Amino acid sequence: MEYIETGKLNQTIRFTPNPIATGESWNGMIVEFLGKAYAADSLCTWNVYHERINGLMDTADTENVCSWVDCIFIPEGLFIAGYIMVAINYLLIVVCSILLFIHRKKKIILLAQPFFLALILLGSAVDTTSIIFMSRDSRDYTRAELDAGCAAFVWLLTLGQMLTTATLVAKIYRVKKVTAQLRPGASNIAKKTKVTTKDVAFFIIGGLIVDIIILGVWFGTDPFRWSTTPTSQDFNGLILQAVGQCSSNGTNSWVYPMIIVILHLLLLVYANVLAYQTRAFHKISDSKMAAVCVFNSIQLLLIATIIVAMSGNNVAIAYIIKACYAFLNNFGVIALMILPKLYKCLLNKGDDVNLAVSGIRNTRRSQPPTQQGNISGLGDVSHIDRASLYNDRVSLTDASVTESTSRRPTEPDIAEGSEEG
Repeated sequence: MEYIETGKLNQTIRFTPNPIATGESWNGMIVEFLGKAYAADSLCTWNVYHERINGLMDTADTENVCSWVDCIFIPEGLFIAGYIMVAINYLLIVVCSILLFIHRKKKIILLAQPFFLALILLGSAVDTTSIIFMSRDSRDYTRAELDAGCAAFVWLLTLGQMLTTATLVAKIYRVKKVTAQLRPGASNIAKKTKVTTKDVAFFIIGGLIVDIIILGVWFGTDPFRWSTTPTSQDFNGLILQAVGQCSSNGTNSWVYPMIIVILHLLLLVYANVLAYQTRAFHKISDSKMAAVCVFNSIQLLLIATIIVAMSGNNVAIAYIIKACYAFLNNFGVIALMILPKLYKCLLNKGDDVNLAVSGIRNTRRSQPPTQQGNISGLGDVSHIDRASLYNDRVSLTDASVTESTSRRPTEPDIAEGSEEG
């Protein structure tokens, strides 16, 4: 203790090992020290000196640092909690996928665009899988497996979130394009608008390509891999405690994740803007639920980023924040965007949907004044009669209706069962 506290020893002993001493008899060797007899291995001075000259000063000197020094690990209970989160989301995704396929012909599903709903489920599955790869440490995995887990965690979390968010943007943007001229004073009001899934796929494909480029540059220049760093050292530089976690070693290691966070945040903000712009057509665009969903994602992303950045070497806090972010973000998207529709289908109300957009006056002189325009599900019908829809908060005056009718006659409404688009 004197040497540990001060680095000096006032009284020491020097001795030459007896040639007859062996590994088996060493613990029984008696050495006289300061008038007392000690077993050689029990002498404090010998033990302290032996431990110090065999200590670890650089984590790179051994593959398994934790076999030499005390390491900080994430509690096993948190890993179990992470696996439970994965199981909940997986179960929800599988059940929703089956029900979505069964009820794919229901009006409420067609209106919500089933292709985009399927992509949201796929993105949620990819994003949730990242929790599995972040639930690793050196107690059960080799260095190579930990490096692979670090890479998989980042790629799955980034691309999964991009797929989900970009799909929401594409879904709402498609409705915006279809209804672009259904506003007061818009020209060509009777013109049909055709917007297919391919026309908005650039949001999804473009977002994924940008993320892949950023991740490729990141891992090509400063790989995100498992590293063990000292958290406590003595005055001689010997490591007393260390912690292992995924990290990049470069001086600008924070740049790449920050670019990804900003990119995803901007996309979420744009999705919220689109939801606001299509709020009058919420029966088609799901803008109300999408706005809540996107706002929830923005909050989670900001809070998770700040707390993880502040957690430092507290790997337990960092892990539970990242796992909860992946779980809650995807659970929220599914619960808000998909579950309500499937629940109505289970209640046999999937076709009890008023697809008419109210608040417009009929512009056809030959039809009864009470008839309303209608629209088929955008998942199967990519064009609609613009004259049959209008902002439900605005009513056309008789004069404007007469003017529009005399300028261009309207076209027939699209049948509900159309398979075009």
